Amino acid sequence: MKKELKMKNKLLIVLFILIQYNLLSQSLWDKLSLPLEYNQIMGNDTTLLDLETIVYNKEENIINLKYLYAVRELVDKYETEKREFLLQNLLTVLDTTKIITSDSLIYELWYLAFENDMIARGYLGDLQAVDGMKYLRNHPRDTEQVNLTAIYYLTRVGIYEDFQTILDLINTSNSDNGYSPCYLRYFIENPDVVDDIKNILIPIVKYNSKTEYDFLVSCCLEVLSQIDSVALNEALEWGFNNNEGKVRLWFFDQVGKLNKEDQPRLSRMALLSETNVELLSYYLPAVHDITSKNVSAKYSSPNWVYFLNELSNTMHHDLLKKRISYFRTNFIPINEISLFDSSQQIGYVYNLIDTVSNYTWLGDLNFSNELKNILTTAKTNLQNGDSLACRVQVKAFQDLVDNVYKDSLNTDQRFVTIEGWKFLYWNAQYILDRLPKP
Repeated sequence: MKKELKMKNKLLIVLFILIQYNLLSQSLWDKLSLPLEYNQIMGNDTTLLDLETIVYNKEENIINLKYLYAVRELVDKYETEKREFLLQNLLTVLDTTKIITSDSLIYELWYLAFENDMIARGYLGDLQAVDGMKYLRNHPRDTEQVNLTAIYYLTRVGIYEDFQTILDLINTSNSDNGYSPCYLRYFIENPDVVDDIKNILIPIVKYNSKTEYDFLVSCCLEVLSQIDSVALNEALEWGFNNNEGKVRLWFFDQVGKLNKEDQPRLSRMALLSETNVELLSYYLPAVHDITSKNVSAKYSSPNWVYFLNELSNTMHHDLLKKRISYFRTNFIPINEISLFDSSQQIGYVYNLIDTVSNYTWLGDLNFSNELKNILTTAKTNLQNGDSLACRVQVKAFQDLVDNVYKDSLNTDQRFVTIEGWKFLYWNAQYILDRLPKP
């Protein structure tokens, strides 16, 4: 009884969605794009009149392929203006009799045209497209086991009744070159099968990757990223930890695409354990990738830079040491305090003084205290509503850091290394960028 009630509720939801689409004439799904061979097939027959004439004379133009492209062009450029024309002249479910009675070549062309028109009807918000897709699903082309296109478009309107069909494909040996699990992405919006999808994909990610690029594993990771971030991260971690060489590096790259904030941690592990010298440099981000925020901001943190310096002091790979040296000289800390208010930004830089001191990038306790006192005054000025006086103090802080860094001939105990200068100078600049100018 409960099962029947659940099924009825699902049908009511689907019916409600379809009614809403029909009332508002909204698209049921996306349209098809024009293929690269469009101009070659169409020649000069691309005016609006030409396109309408081709659609009127579908019998002859389905055979020469112009019909398919004329429909797509009309949908693409004249969606509103010619909507009624298209709905009156596109193929209908009744036209499937032509498909059934055609010889093999004509059958193929009419089948493609019908599929093309059902996609167009769905984009135009016509409910007949749903019946058309059901027909295509139930009558796959002679060369196909199932019509995956039809199944995909049906799931776009919440019809998930073909999940078992995909499971059968997955369980069929060598079906579709083994890529059938990728089609599970059609069903990720159905909460009833999300756990089933995870249970299928996770073992594939863990045990199937054998090369540095694996399409099946890649698409499984992409699906996991859309349904469960925890499961995704566990699968990526497993792949990274249980492989080596180029396969391990491939999993590292996938982490960069799907969960880039975890990459610096894995970089450390790889740089300390990778035995293939040629692969080591791939675990170091390029400076421009940090600046453009293509990688995690953690790669420009004091902790990461300190790790690199320590690594450089203990390793003997000249190329990697040169890359670390270049990074050390050219990186610019990412503005991680942009979301803070000015008072919080000042507090961040105040604490940063202790960090760079602990890493021995800033020398002399009196110098450290002097810098802190300047920031304390700046914060007090800000809290009292005097942002211009605050700006003067922050600029004084920045100038002092800059002058001590540049004054290498001074014999006092104060010093700032290039790392300390970068973190203190640039973060002071990020505060100045937020404060009003006089």
